[in-house]
Amino acid sequence: MLNSSFPEVNTKAYKLLLLFVFCLISTLKAQDDQQSLLLAPAKSGGLWGFINPSGAWVIAPQYGEANNFHDNVAEVVQYTKDDIKNGFIDKNNNWVIQLPEFNFSHFSEGRLAFMENGLYGFMDSVGKK
Repeated sequence: MLNSSFPEVNTKAYKLLLLFVFCLISTLKAQDDQQSLLLAPAKSGGLWGFINPSGAWVIAPQYGEANNFHDNVAEVVQYTKDDIKNGFIDKNNNWVIQLPEFNFSHFSEGRLAFMENGLYGFMDSVGKK
């Protein structure tokens, strides 16, 4: 037997602790996913907006393209006469991030891949590169 100064680990207690932490994280993630599902993209008159589960417009149709909410933001594209605005809005229809070029990417684990001036990079959900 090796002489160790570390106390013995109760493997049963350790496994229960890991199971508890996993369940807690899963529950929190599921709650976040359910919140993201409360608004869904919907099209009317050729433009996209967002509706709630009862079908009422929460964000009026105004976007040329719209994706589902993930990490509390949704990617949208807004076409104007002179420009294309591409980025992410929050559930209050505020622009959170305006992408530097026409990009299509999704947030994953709080990060977004983007391209600017031919180079690729990552930014967080508040636009910090």
